[in-house]
Amino acid sequence: MPLDRERIDLIKRTVCPQGIPDSEFALFIEQCRRSGLDPLIKQAFCVERRQNVGSRENPKWVKKYEFQPAEAGMLARAEQMPDFRGITAQAAYENDEIEIDPGSGHVSHRFKPGKDRGKILGAWAKVEREGRTPVVVWLNYSDYADDRNPMWKRIGATMITKCARVAALRVAYPAAFGGLYIREEMPHEEPPERPVRVVQPEPEPEPEPAQLEPARESFEDQIAQARAMIAAIKTHDDWTACGKALAAYPKGHPVRVQVSEEFIAAGERVRGAA
Repeated sequence: MPLDRERIDLIKRTVCPQGIPDSEFALFIEQCRRSGLDPLIKQAFCVERRQNVGSRENPKWVKKYEFQPAEAGMLARAEQMPDFRGITAQAAYENDEIEIDPGSGHVSHRFKPGKDRGKILGAWAKVEREGRTPVVVWLNYSDYADDRNPMWKRIGATMITKCARVAALRVAYPAAFGGLYIREEMPHEEPPERPVRVVQPEPEPEPEPAQLEPARESFEDQIAQARAMIAAIKTHDDWTACGKALAAYPKGHPVRVQVSEEFIAAGERVRGAA
């Protein structure tokens, strides 16, 4: 596939994610050349992935851009190979009659349509090349099925068959397809787990009891009551009881300040009467 400057610029603008580094774009273009897959007709894709280059305890996620072929693109490219003589693939179930001889490339697979074939066991694929022993691969379904991917739940037979075809092409044509994996072969991608820091709001301090200065009227009432109590002093016991009542007010309280002289005078009056 010829890649001139104009096509390369078009691929960068229309196929690759924005912001791809020049080094990773150059690697993507090199993969296109090696495989012969044309991203402009969706035979391959440039996929942005997140990769943890740190540790599990201290993750450090970075963006990576990977070359990802399409199965249809690989099949189209294989048909251009001068020695390619076809590819066959089929999903196999537990009630099927199947025999595979990898050494000779022989596959015998029989089943009765309409009958219960049981559970999927896997899939086989066979690539035939002129002058060579056919390449046969077998894939176990349990090794590929991903319960997190809804496609594997819906069309598991189709998915494992696609994987078998691509695996056989990799073995048959390693120079073009070695190391290339289609989306169906990749683990189901989930957004990377990010540590969530739950910030608990600091408990608001309970407001302290308001230190409200008593209203002027209440001071006046208290002073009036204290003066009435002082005026009612007749005996030394009365004066002592009044002193205890006044002592309940803190030092400097308006009641004590206002009636202190009256209280002293009442004490002298009681002593004089005695």
